[in-house]
Amino acid sequence: MTRVDPGEHFVQLYQDHDFLNRAVCRFADAAVENGEGIILAPTLTHWNAFRPLLKGSGRGRGSGTATGTADDC
Repeated sequence: MTRVDPGEHFVQLYQDHDFLNRAVCRFADAAVENGEGIILAPTLTHWNAFRPLLKGSGRGRGSGTATGTADDC
């Protein structure tokens, strides 16, 4: 899923961490590409898994500072 309309909620069920990591990064990338903000609140373990993937897509630490978005994603 790459689109959630205003007022809607999204829940991602997963069976393995690799699937979750890819899903979170696709969702975050889609939000940024659509000019939207995103807040991730993962556990440290999940953040350590997401972050390299986000950095690889240009969404890592510091990439959002030019547009005033959060510094970590």
